[in-house]
Amino acid sequence: INYHLFLNAAAQENLVTMLRTFYEEQLREILRILQRLANDPNKRMIEKACEIIQHRYAESSFSLNAVADEINISYGYLCTIFKQVTGEKFMDYLLRVRMQNARRMLLEGGCKIYEIAQQTGYNSARYFTLTFRKYYDMTPSEYIKKYGGKSEKL
Repeated sequence: INYHLFLNAAAQENLVTMLRTFYEEQLREILRILQRLANDPNKRMIEKACEIIQHRYAESSFSLNAVADEINISYGYLCTIFKQVTGEKFMDYLLRVRMQNARRMLLEGGCKIYEIAQQTGYNSARYFTLTFRKYYDMTPSEYIKKYGGKSEKL
């Protein structure tokens, strides 16, 4: 079934005005929702959690429990809102922070791989190397050979 709508100039103008008003109201509502989310206390808690991660990622026993304890909320609630706000699971976020810092240290030079492993929260250089390889598709040594001495954007 095809419908053809023929409107005179005045009706067309009224329709355009009505549609414009409707869409402006919808956009205002979307902005209200976004502002409410921006002021969401969960977002502030997760920002605090991310700051804690940035400062404590090098601790080998660091966990979501430690973050939950520090910001005084339950493990389960933090786990849920962390994923909602960041779009990442806690462990994926922690891994990313550790790998980014490991990469930075490799490019800066001056540290042995086992030292970088310890400084990024790994008790074993072997496990660190396996994790780094899985994350970057190359070992730390290969990464140094490929990018060492270059000013790559981190």
